[in-house]
Amino acid sequence: KLSGARSYFSDTTYAAGLSECQDPAHPLTKWDDMKWKQALSDYARDVFGSFGSECGREWAIPHSDFFEGLTGVSGTYYHNKDLARQLGASVIPLFEIVYRDCIALYGKYGYDPMRASEYVLHHLVIGRPLNYHSVPSHLYWKEPPRGDHADKPAAAAALFCRADNGWAEGLHPLDRFVKNTHEILSPLHELTARAPLADHRFLTPDRKVQRSVFGDGRSGLEVVVNMGSAPFRQASRLGGSIELPPGGFLAESDLFVAFHAANWDGVRYEAAPLFTLRSMDGRGLAESKSVRIYHGFGDARLQFRGATQRVQKEAVWKGQTLSE
Repeated sequence: KLSGARSYFSDTTYAAGLSECQDPAHPLTKWDDMKWKQALSDYARDVFGSFGSECGREWAIPHSDFFEGLTGVSGTYYHNKDLARQLGASVIPLFEIVYRDCIALYGKYGYDPMRASEYVLHHLVIGRPLNYHSVPSHLYWKEPPRGDHADKPAAAAALFCRADNGWAEGLHPLDRFVKNTHEILSPLHELTARAPLADHRFLTPDRKVQRSVFGDGRSGLEVVVNMGSAPFRQASRLGGSIELPPGGFLAESDLFVAFHAANWDGVRYEAAPLFTLRSMDGRGLAESKSVRIYHGFGDARLQFRGATQRVQKEAVWKGQTLSE
């Protein structure tokens, strides 16, 4: 009612492989099965306005608007959580490289936000929004968090549940997680949804540091994520040579920057912060007269345009003034 959207989702239509039947009373080849699943998709689209199904198939792209479950499953890449490890393999975003600008994607099933940092970094690499599941029951934000790891986000796995000294300090861990990830992934996807994944590569021999480039030129956006256990040095147009700690990242374009780094533009942090900066007037961040700054956690100092700003939660920078 709020958005006016009309959409329909059919479970398993795309998740199940193409079937065949040898019964002479109703023979079916895999080509026939594809044809009628495409017809079903087209019909649902005509009736409801938009349509999608579970997982996703190459042959279904022209017949649907979204795939559910193709960016991740239960906080990891596949239904089998240990598949990549068992194979000694690395996940390559081949589908995104070929079809990214053709269809909307999101993940499926629940996961623990307190252990989801790699899942978030994966979505940064592919430039997709996150699926939010496993929301506690009732007025959860009025109840104390449960679990021995719920109150104090520990280590890198709970990185995006942090809010120390930041915007969501004092809120429930789920609210902190939603706020932090939304501030990063929503602008990232908005700016790159129709842009191809022009380049993807692993930057370290263990393949734990990844780089993606969406589009090119002024509208291009570069993402570097560190899923490893050692710091990684990365060049930033706005921040200079920065150090990405384990779980650190940089998403940077002319209009938007998000980072979790140990230093920025000459300022070294004892508590590595999460910051985002976005131009509000369509000009590049180096020339914009209106820049929204969000501070998720960590040190509240930000060096920007030759001056050190202190942003506790969020602020809009206009010329030489900063309004919270």
